[in-house]
Amino acid sequence: MKLIMMAGTALLLVSKNAKSQDVTYQYPAAVNVAVQLPQPFTVAFLDEDDEFLRFKITVSATEKTDAALSVVSKNEGQIYAASFNDSYRELILKIAKQHNHELDFTLNIGDSVYSKKFNTKTYKTENSIVSKL
Repeated sequence: MKLIMMAGTALLLVSKNAKSQDVTYQYPAAVNVAVQLPQPFTVAFLDEDDEFLRFKITVSATEKTDAALSVVSKNEGQIYAASFNDSYRELILKIAKQHNHELDFTLNIGDSVYSKKFNTKTYKTENSIVSKL
């Protein structure tokens, strides 16, 4: 019986010591991860006819703020401009079609500038460029 008690006490002391030991862990080096933030500005090419290109532009900010939207043609200069103070705005724009038309859609919102480019050669909208003022 004494032997069993001594064995139980020794086991208890060993388990207490094992629990109280500090364990150090070597964390891996920090890894840079690119996070895709939601953009408050989308431009979608809808369709075309003989004379016009149609685009759907959606502005979706996190809060009501002053915003300025412009569309610039490489051939003609600025062809559309609007300012508004909404958290959400959806527009359908008809733009006169031209051969090799290059369009730059720009949204100034807060201290950020978002830009998307469209070209009639590819009929695709390029990824946006974001910059801070």
